[in-house]
Amino acid sequence: DNSCRRQQHPRFQPSACTHQRRDMGSGAGKQYVAPETESKTKTVIVAPKHEAPAMDWAMDRQISIPAEPTLLCADVGGTNSRLHLFRVPDGEVSVVPQSCMIYQAKYANAHHESFSHVVKDFLEKAGQEAPPYLGCFAVAGVVVDNKCNLVNLGWRLDGNEIAKEMGMASVHLINDFEAQGYGILTLDEEKECDVIQDVPKTPGAPIALIGAGTGLGQAFMTTGQNGDYEVWPSEGGHKEFAPRQEGSSRLQTEMMQYLQIKFSAKSRISVERIVSGRGIANIYQFLAWKFPEKINKEVHQQFLGPSDSDRRVIQQNPAAVVEAAREETCELCLKAMDLFVGAYGAEAGVMALKF
Repeated sequence: DNSCRRQQHPRFQPSACTHQRRDMGSGAGKQYVAPETESKTKTVIVAPKHEAPAMDWAMDRQISIPAEPTLLCADVGGTNSRLHLFRVPDGEVSVVPQSCMIYQAKYANAHHESFSHVVKDFLEKAGQEAPPYLGCFAVAGVVVDNKCNLVNLGWRLDGNEIAKEMGMASVHLINDFEAQGYGILTLDEEKECDVIQDVPKTPGAPIALIGAGTGLGQAFMTTGQNGDYEVWPSEGGHKEFAPRQEGSSRLQTEMMQYLQIKFSAKSRISVERIVSGRGIANIYQFLAWKFPEKINKEVHQQFLGPSDSDRRVIQQNPAAVVEAAREETCELCLKAMDLFVGAYGAEAGVMALKF
């Protein structure tokens, strides 16, 4: 078992990480949950499952665990990547101590040709002589055979190839909402959660996850035979958008028709085209087209952002719409956010019905 061989180093012994192991089947791996303390934050450590090919490469190369192993974790989204490098803590901990943190940084993905380029720059600036021993990257896409295509970015990540290129023993890719799911298991529900519907929870019931970023992430969680949760990532954000009609208003239907023309879609528009950061931009564009007399020229220019020599927009800025709506300086922006929040809530309700 590669996971067991990895733990021969004293800092990788189960006692150094946990008092409880959760076996979650072929879909997840082995989850180690740090014991609860009075700390405000808890940490979930997910080890690569034994059948993953990433560790096989390490064994072929006979990469030994260094005396001071370092770990690299990353959140790779459609817009930004956040990387953290830290030393393995001594003893039992529920939080990685600040003394173990070596370096952390945030990167705008559009400025880099590949994620390997990001990792190389990060490790160079971290200034460590030896590469990290292990890596775990949460990526915004489907992970198959430790590989992932980032649909919203055009990158292809291969955990095994990154490990070889960087001289690491193993790099394990997981879906970003798989990471989110295990993360919420560590939350203090009394202090770290906002209650929207105050109703009793059913122990062991499925849990649905939804979150809008550059795209729309969705996942669900179910309990196994031992009662512990495992996370099942999905690409549910790419399902069809279902417009709703309020009274005689057909605004959402008109918006869908507008987007079908914009994206040359034969018959469908995904919910991600509306419920996401890019979705906010799509909604605002539609409203600006339908109600040109209500455009706030200053906000509109901020939304369009810079243009190239041919006066073509390089990258739209949906944050300008959000900020104008927050400050109530643009009627179109307020309407755009109203449509966005309504569609977001509707999709959350659909997930509750399904799971």
